[in-house]
Amino acid sequence: MSEMIINEFEPNYAIAPGEILDEELEYRGMSQAELAQRTGLAKKTINEIIKAKAPITPDSALKFERVFRQPADYWLNLEKMYRAFMARRSEMERLLEDVAWLKKLPVKKMIDFGWIKSYKPDASQLSEVLNFLA
Repeated sequence: MSEMIINEFEPNYAIAPGEILDEELEYRGMSQAELAQRTGLAKKTINEIIKAKAPITPDSALKFERVFRQPADYWLNLEKMYRAFMARRSEMERLLEDVAWLKKLPVKKMIDFGWIKSYKPDASQLSEVLNFLA
């Protein structure tokens, strides 16, 4: 029996849903003002979504669904993936501040015993150790 291979690829970038929205507007030759008029959302809200200053909400996703005929889930999933990426990146930045703590632990032995996986960069290794220690 073959062993299942899990894809552990995680891109090091994220595309804000507003960028996709902006491209959709460009593709359709529609202005932000026209989208605002069609959805009933404020022009400022549309602009803030495009600039990643405001999230796509369930309400705005439903309104985009009506205009673009793309499911609201499409827009909400873009938002969810973007926010999750940003949270992970923020966590890694915080972990970088505590990487020196790894030197106090027997990380190599923990890897040798198979308790944890080996990771680069050190922030990822610290995350693995913290997950192990719960």
